[in-house]
Amino acid sequence: MTGQVTRHALRPVQRLASYAVLHPDGDAERVLLVEASRHSDLAGRWFLPGGGVDHGEDPAAAVVREVEEETGLRVRPTGVRDVLDDVLDLPHRGLQVHTVRVVHDVDVLGGTLRPEPEERDGATGGRLAVVTREEARRLPLTPYVARVLGLPAVPWGGLSPDVALLRPLSGAPAAVAPPAGTTGPVPRLRVGVYGVATRGSGTDEEVLLTLIADHAAGAGSWTLPGGGIDHGEDVTAALLREVHEETGLPVRHHRLLGVGSVHFTGRAPHGPLEDFHGVRVVHHVEVPTDVEPRVVEVDGSTAAVRWVPVRDLAALPATRLVRHALDLLGHPAARTLGG
Repeated sequence: MTGQVTRHALRPVQRLASYAVLHPDGDAERVLLVEASRHSDLAGRWFLPGGGVDHGEDPAAAVVREVEEETGLRVRPTGVRDVLDDVLDLPHRGLQVHTVRVVHDVDVLGGTLRPEPEERDGATGGRLAVVTREEARRLPLTPYVARVLGLPAVPWGGLSPDVALLRPLSGAPAAVAPPAGTTGPVPRLRVGVYGVATRGSGTDEEVLLTLIADHAAGAGSWTLPGGGIDHGEDVTAALLREVHEETGLPVRHHRLLGVGSVHFTGRAPHGPLEDFHGVRVVHHVEVPTDVEPRVVEVDGSTAAVRWVPVRDLAALPATRLVRHALDLLGHPAARTLGG
């Protein structure tokens, strides 16, 4: 029907955002929330301070920037509390948006608490409130905030933004097509999830690694099992799927370690020149250690998988992701690897 956008016509877009759990008065029972302004798709809903990660920006840097813009406070991230995701239809934009949300714990360093100035370019934050969990449950929360605060699940419900007032959607470089005739690199965001598994101890300790296939970026390097999160796929589901596809092993237990980010310009295998922003969610995983790993996925990006002695890592062509994961684990082997 003319003038209507049906669900199947919405273009799928993956978006990255970064938020802070912030206690401005030092009381751990009271958290700072921000009301989405009339310039936001979520006008009237309450969310954690934060927002879309700019293309190429590290999520930790993004939360520092976003919190200061929206609240006037300067903060320092102390760790990643959780990585959540949700899917929301925005028919007024012609998009179905899958947002991956990185939630940080932060310390307040200074600044003066105030709402975001409405005239600031791109501003979508409004009123501020410092509330207890019980006070928060009486507000129209966004679903991910209820989950972070341990409150009963809330639905998105209907959205009715004033389209004339909306500001551009941040954190989704693919939401805006490059201008016609553009010859430069194409922005690409890829959010992936990876698992680091070890077995044994001392000089016999081993780490589970996969060999990148010849047709994939980084061919010939050893890396962690894992890969990109599909549109609409839950972060945990992606971790379990990717580890199984690349190792044939089930994940018995997993624990979030942290989030890393890389940004570079390069040509994709058999593809265009890309302005590539890769964000890697890293978990410590437990898998069976008495079963020989094997690559299950056919024609994927993984050529081989094996348990590699930690003492041999320095002599291998290993990706920076391996070092980053070992560093998050506090493993001394991280100091012996380059990158």
